[in-house]
Amino acid sequence: MSRVLLVDDDACIRDALSAVLHETGHTVTLAVDGAEGLRLANSANPEVIVSDVMMPVMDGPEMVRRMKATPRLANVPVILMSALETVPRVPVAAMLRKPLDPSMLLRLIHEITHDSASADPVTGDARAEIADEANDCRSVDIAAPVPLPAAALWDIESWSTTRIPLGF
Repeated sequence: MSRVLLVDDDACIRDALSAVLHETGHTVTLAVDGAEGLRLANSANPEVIVSDVMMPVMDGPEMVRRMKATPRLANVPVILMSALETVPRVPVAAMLRKPLDPSMLLRLIHEITHDSASADPVTGDARAEIADEANDCRSVDIAAPVPLPAAALWDIESWSTTRIPLGF
């Protein structure tokens, strides 16, 4: 499948998405923030980068700006994910709203890595999907369905820290 660089400061989301991507045959490199993502992008040679927007040290949009200024990384498609932002501040292949449907991410990765013919001649982006506020995200149609592993059925949001009442 594809080489994916996954950049997210939330370990639960990073681990869950990594498991889904590994289960569907992708090679995944993990980074905890944009600075590490930028460094690893140079060595991992990703076909697509999936990144959170808001992270410490360097956020996703700043990482994308620096990548676009680096000739070796300028054409690597990026999918940004955010719980708050629905319109990307930088040119990206796609923007997804968290919590996201793993099948949507898999479809986008498949489409981006297998459909360079639909790339925008100005931006080079294979897709300019923006989260639809009414439906969380717009669906992406591809010719063949992407099979989902059992891991893709995990609820990523349930991996967050659980508060246990102490009963005092």
